[in-house]
Amino acid sequence: FDVTLKASNSFGHVEYRFVGTVYQAPTWTDVTLAAMTIGESFADALAAAAIPTPMYSVTAGSLPAGLSLNVVTGAIAGIVGAPGGAFDFTISATNAKGSVSHRFVGSMASFGFVAMTPARLLDTRGDAVKYPAGSDHELLMVGRSGIPSDAIAVLLSVTATDSDGSGFITVYPCGSSRPWASNLNVVFGLTVSNAASVFVDVNGRVCMYTSVATHVVIDVDGAWSSASGSGALHAFTPARLVDSRVSPGAKLPAGAVHELVVAGVGGVAPDATAVVLSVTATEPDWAGFVTVYPCGGARPWASNVNFAAGQTVSTPATSAVGALGAICLYTSAPTHLVVDVMADFSPSAGTGVPVSGHVERLADTRERTASTNGNRLDGGAVLHVAVPAQTTAVTLNVTVADPESAGFVTVYPCTATPPFVSNVNLVSGQTVAEAVTVAVSASSEICVFASVPMHVVVDLNVSFGAG
Repeated sequence: FDVTLKASNSFGHVEYRFVGTVYQAPTWTDVTLAAMTIGESFADALAAAAIPTPMYSVTAGSLPAGLSLNVVTGAIAGIVGAPGGAFDFTISATNAKGSVSHRFVGSMASFGFVAMTPARLLDTRGDAVKYPAGSDHELLMVGRSGIPSDAIAVLLSVTATDSDGSGFITVYPCGSSRPWASNLNVVFGLTVSNAASVFVDVNGRVCMYTSVATHVVIDVDGAWSSASGSGALHAFTPARLVDSRVSPGAKLPAGAVHELVVAGVGGVAPDATAVVLSVTATEPDWAGFVTVYPCGGARPWASNVNFAAGQTVSTPATSAVGALGAICLYTSAPTHLVVDVMADFSPSAGTGVPVSGHVERLADTRERTASTNGNRLDGGAVLHVAVPAQTTAVTLNVTVADPESAGFVTVYPCTATPPFVSNVNLVSGQTVAEAVTVAVSASSEICVFASVPMHVVVDLNVSFGAG
């Protein structure tokens, strides 16, 4: 303030100027926070009226993971991370004349998995025009073929066929730089498939890069949605559900449908809405495919595993659980099948929700790093791979290169011994990739077992945290 007082009488007057500040203890003017959703960006601000301007601080509890408080402006921002669920924290606004506090109690919305009957989104063979080498393509996801309008990520089956050479395909969120990683390794003369879990951009799109001219087929198997999702990820030590080479000992005939009960089996929760599998076709009599789908419904026009005569091929498959807790497997050609389960989505047992779609390379034995020396992994060796802290499970793309002989790779949460399952099956000299969903050990790492000498590349696609 700035005021002048004047005193006067018949003999004259006197004046005195008063300059100073009226201090005001803080009082809240805005303590409303926007809703928080795990895995999404958050930005909001608190406001308190005070003279002088107050400083803000967390005085009890803690902000949800991934968020930070600007002590000068009162703004709270970041990407809401795990662990999720309820929050309880207190923020105070303080200046020289006093302090005021407000307690915030609530919960964060999380995205559950929507298990879908596979639906075809793209087939370039229909136009008879391959995607050119070195090209990027935008594909709208949300609102198509049952994908929820609020989906933040999608689970796709990506197939390359009739390629002009060998190369790779990378699927990633549009609007971000293309990561130095791959989802599918394309082999000249073969039809190859792999799963890809990928976040969508703000416009609901994903982008795809093809390093070699090829036809591309994309099916959607699921999505993550806060409005429609029903079940969080429940990852566990992988287990073998069936091996037709052992029981019944005969190949599944062409055109046959094999019903497999999964609910409550091999670590799968009894109320699982979907299961995450590794499906291997081996010793097929001729070229064909395998389709995995929920029993009780019509077989979709889609494929999960594509193979040539005599080939052994493993492909990940996520399927909704159908009637009586079973999934169905259709074989178009006589072949043996091996089915391993890695995880499920369950309303009761599941805790994992997607918290990050940041794609990065975690390990490459071809490089010289703190954990690799540029040499192949020895046969029988285990590679320990560190993953981001506070993650409970991850979806990876595991690529095997330059194996000395036929063999396999097992990816698992680091334990005393590898489980009796396989994720990637390979022949000598072959480069092959497979998507793997795996629980993370308490030491924030996963383990990769190599049955024969080979190079291994591990790319991170999606991180899951406790919701």
